[in-house]
Parts: sequence; structure tokens; C-alpha cells
Amino acid sequence: MKTKSTLLIGLALSGLLVSSAAANLQVEVDLGDPNQFGVPNYGTTEGGELTIVALTDLTPSYKQGSWFKTFCLEKGDYLEHGATYYAEISDRAVFGGINHTNPPPYTSSDPFDLLDPRTAYLFSKYAPQVDSDTKANDLQNAIWYIEGETGWNSLSATAKDYVTEADFAVTNGDWVGLGNVRVLQLWTDPTIRTWDTRAQDVLILVPAPGAALLAFLGLATAGWLKRRIA
Repeated sequence: MKTKSTLLIGLALSGLLVSSAAANLQVEVDLGDPNQFGVPNYGTTEGGELTIVALTDLTPSYKQGSWFKTFCLEKGDYLEHGATYYAEISDRAVFGGINHTNPPPYTSSDPFDLLDPRTAYLFSKYAPQVDSDTKANDLQNAIWYIEGETGWNSLSATAKDYVTEADFAVTNGDWVGLGNVRVLQLWTDPTIRTWDTRAQDVLILVPAPGAALLAFLGLATAGWLKRRIA
């Protein structure tokens, strides 16, 4: 019985985590309208910061109507202010940007690029600290360098320090994997996944796996107690 219960919990949790990527998620992109949220998007790189507005529930933390600041993974892909995009949460970006060629159809190949743990480290640590164009530019360019979108010589001294710090954190084991950072893939079509429908890849924070498990177990326990009382 214990084994069966554990299996059912594992399957249900897997479904919970997978459903976020499979659901029809929609977002609106705000590229810096100070009248909408009263908070500017810092940065002058044509990348981050930018604001993602949830038009549907994205995660337990980002419900419909909420918003968050983020940064881009692709340098050569551009988003339209006020436009609606369809989204999927993943651990990988879709090939695009300045250093990728047009891949074959997405149904017949694997044109994806796993998110670099160093990018996850920098976004988790420094994105909340951005309060100026300079900080936004340094963080965005460091992310672009790690993801293969720009060269070392194009980085400022601070951006280079960010990359060096991220290298050390991952190599030294101070940061492992992606933590609670994931890729929010943005598309122009709700179902078609081709080179022509990909828009951009940005970063998003998701609940840590342990938190998702605890939340699920809490719901399961509440349901069990309710049945016992009844």
C-alpha cells in the first residue's frame, strides 16, 4: 500500500510539473511603458530588462495578471511591445539569435539548447538587484556571452566579472544545475512550433522541486483528512 501511494504521488507530481509546459500559457510583453506598472525596464541593449505580464496562470507564483522582470537568451530575436505570445516553460532555449542558422522543422530534429547553469546562477543572484541601465546591460551581456550570443571583448569589466564569478560558482559546486530558473519559450502561434513561429527565450523563476512536492503533499493530506472526517 505504501509503495502504491508513493507511486501515485510521484505520478501525480510528474503530471503537475509537466502540465505547466503543456498548458496553453499566454503572456504580454512590456518593453518599458512606465505608465503601466510604474516601474521602468532598465537597460539599453535591446534585451533585458523587460516585463512579462501573465495573461494566464504561469506558475503558482505568477498568476494571471501578475508580472515579473526578465532577460533575454537570444540576441538577434526581437519582441514587440504590447504583443501577446504563447509560452512554454522548459529547461532549454529554442535555437535562434545571432549565432544559429535556420534549423530544420522542429518536428524532425532537436533544435534546442539547454540552459547553461551559469546563466541560471547570474539571473537568480543579480536580476533582483538591477536598478540602473548599467547593471541591466552588464547582466544581459554576461548572459548573452554565456549563451554564445556575443564575444568576450564586447563585455564591460563588470560583465566579465559576472562571467568569472559564475564560472567559479559552477566549477566549485557552489551552484548546481539550474536551481529554480527555467526558460520561458515565447512563440507567435499557440500550437505550431517552427522557425517562423519562435519569438524569443527569456528567463523565469519557478517553484523549487521541493516546494512543489510539499505543496502537493499538503493538498493530498488535506484531501485525506477531509475524507477521514467525513
